[in-house]
Amino acid sequence: MNDKEKFRIMIQLALVDNQFEETERKFICDLAKQSNISSEELEEIITEELKKKTFEMDLNTDLGFDAKIEILADMVRVMKSDGKVYLSEIKFCEMIAKIFGFKEKSIGMLSKMLKDNGSADWPVLKDKMQKLKS
Repeated sequence: MNDKEKFRIMIQLALVDNQFEETERKFICDLAKQSNISSEELEEIITEELKKKTFEMDLNTDLGFDAKIEILADMVRVMKSDGKVYLSEIKFCEMIAKIFGFKEKSIGMLSKMLKDNGSADWPVLKDKMQKLKS
């Protein structure tokens, strides 16, 4: 999965509750900067995703364990970024977790372990995620 596909998932998550909150947009933009995705590229992805009527994903499940955890952790951060967590967002994250080979409850565990600033005790988190592989 390339970075653009990762951000498609993040944007789809932000849109799953039929709202694209400014806090979600800002959080995704900050993540994009860290991943060297230009604002133009990100805006193009956002525009494409806003035009879609349904969600379409082409997930590469051959990603490594750490990459899958990073993506899921980023998704949880996006989900929590606007201060409101909707059931539709949780279900979307759980669906991706299952596709990546984790139990659905891994999303709840990630949500609890990720602090408000996005930090976590990564060795402990990775150990717990290992136990939640399906």
